[in-house]
Amino acid sequence: GVFGGGSGWAGPPAISCALLVLLLPAPLRAQDAPDDAQQLASAMQAAVTRGVRWLSNQQKPEGHWVYDNRPLQLSSYPMQSGVTALCALALIKCGVSPEEETVRKAFEAIHREGFKFTYEVGCILLALEAKAHYDPQRKVIQPPGQEGFVTRERGGKKKKKKKKKARLDPRDLALAKACVEWLVDHQRDTGLWRYSAGSDEDVSNAQYALLGLDAAERLGVSVPKSVYVKAARRLVEIQHPVLDADKDAKLDPFPVPGADRSFRALKKIEAQLLKELKKVDRRFRKLGEDERDRDGYTRAERVATVERKAAERIRSGERRPMVPRGWQYFAPGSGGSAWQRTVTGSLTCSALASLFICKARLEGNSAYRGDLPERVDQALRDGAAWLALHFEVKRNPGAPMHQLYYLYGLERAGVLGLVHRFGKHAWYDEGTRHLLRQQRSNGSWLGTGSTSGPVPDTCFALLFLSRGTTPVVRIPGRVMTGTGR
Repeated sequence: GVFGGGSGWAGPPAISCALLVLLLPAPLRAQDAPDDAQQLASAMQAAVTRGVRWLSNQQKPEGHWVYDNRPLQLSSYPMQSGVTALCALALIKCGVSPEEETVRKAFEAIHREGFKFTYEVGCILLALEAKAHYDPQRKVIQPPGQEGFVTRERGGKKKKKKKKKARLDPRDLALAKACVEWLVDHQRDTGLWRYSAGSDEDVSNAQYALLGLDAAERLGVSVPKSVYVKAARRLVEIQHPVLDADKDAKLDPFPVPGADRSFRALKKIEAQLLKELKKVDRRFRKLGEDERDRDGYTRAERVATVERKAAERIRSGERRPMVPRGWQYFAPGSGGSAWQRTVTGSLTCSALASLFICKARLEGNSAYRGDLPERVDQALRDGAAWLALHFEVKRNPGAPMHQLYYLYGLERAGVLGLVHRFGKHAWYDEGTRHLLRQQRSNGSWLGTGSTSGPVPDTCFALLFLSRGTTPVVRIPGRVMTGTGR
C-alpha cells in the first residue's frame, strides 16, 4: 500500500505560536539515548517537539500535505486527503489542539478534497475520532514503563477524570458516516479490502479499513458485525504456514493478553484496578506523597502492590502453544511480486491489529461463534510468536523498506493486544531508543528504505512515540512492564 508501501511528501507554512507549549530543550544527540527515566522523557518530548515543528512546516498554504510517490512510484494513487488526515492525526496525538490553524486547515482541506481510496478513508476516520476525543490534559510523552492512570493538575492537585463524549460538528459526522458506508460497500466478498473497486485484496489496506471502522464506532457510527466476521475469517484463513526456516525454532510461549483472555475479562481487571487505585488515593488524601499510612506504607508502595496484583492477573493462566506464523501482502498462492509474497513484520503487525479489532468488536455477539473465536486467538498468538522470533526495530523484518510503517504497526499490535514484550523484546523501549537515534537534524524521520518519504515516516515515528493507538483496554504501562513508580 502507499502509506505502508510506497510514496514520499513535502511543503511550507510556519508553525503557529500555540505549538510553543511543546517546546523543550533540544534533544540529546542520537547516540546518547539516556537510561534515566526523566532524561528519557525530556529527550522524547524534545524529539516530538522538533518532529511536530518540521511536519507543520511542510503543510501547503491550502491546508494539505503532498508526497513524492517514492519509492514505488504509485502515481495512480495520489491520496492527498489520506496524507493530510495522517498528518492531522499525528499532530493531534502529539498534543496539538484541533483549534490550531494547522489542524483546522487540514480538516478544511479534507472536506474540500473528499476521498477515493481505502487508506484515505481509514486515515480520515482516525483523524476525525482523534479530533472528537482530543484531551488537552492528556500526558502525551512518558517514558517506557512510567505512564499510569493518576493524572495531576500543575499545582499537584488530583484531577477528577470525566468520561469525555465525542464532539463532532454535523459536517464531520456526515463525513464519518460517508466513510463508513464507503468501507462497508468496498469490502470484498472474501473479507478484505484493496485501494478501491475490484476483486483483489491485501492485508495492508484491510488494516486501515478496520482501524477506520473501529474509530467510527467510538464516534457512535455503527458498523455491521458481519463486516468484522468476514474480515476475521479471511485473516485467519490466509495466515502463512510455518516457514521452513522457522520449523526448528525454539520459542518459549509468552503472554499475549488480547489472545489469552477475553477483552471482557481484561476490562474487568481494568475496572478493579481503577477501583483499588481510588482506594489508595482516598487513603492518602490528607498525607503527603512520601508520608506513610498507619501500616507504614507510602503511597507509591501501595500503588505498586495494587498494580503488581493486576499484572499477575493479566498474565496469569496457562501458556498455550504458539507457532511462528506471519502474514504477507497478498494471500498465499495468489501471485504478485516477490515482496508481496514474502512474510514481513509490517504485514504481520497489520493482521494482528486487524484481528484484535475484530475480536474486540465481536466478543459477546452471536455472530462470533463456532470455531472462529478459538482460531482467532491462536492466529494472534502465532503472529506474535513470528514477531518475537524475527524482532527488529532497525528494519522491517523480511522487507528492505517500510521500517517506520512497521514500527507504527508494532505499536498498534502491542497496544491493542496489551503485549508488553514480544518474547524477550520490550518493543516500546527498544523502538523509542532507536527513534531517538534515528531522528534527522531537521526534526524529521526517514525510515530504512523509506515508506513514502519523510512526511509519512515522521507521522509514523510521532504516532509511535506518543502511543497514538486508542487501546481497547487501558492498563498502565507500569502494570505491563512491572516497573515500580
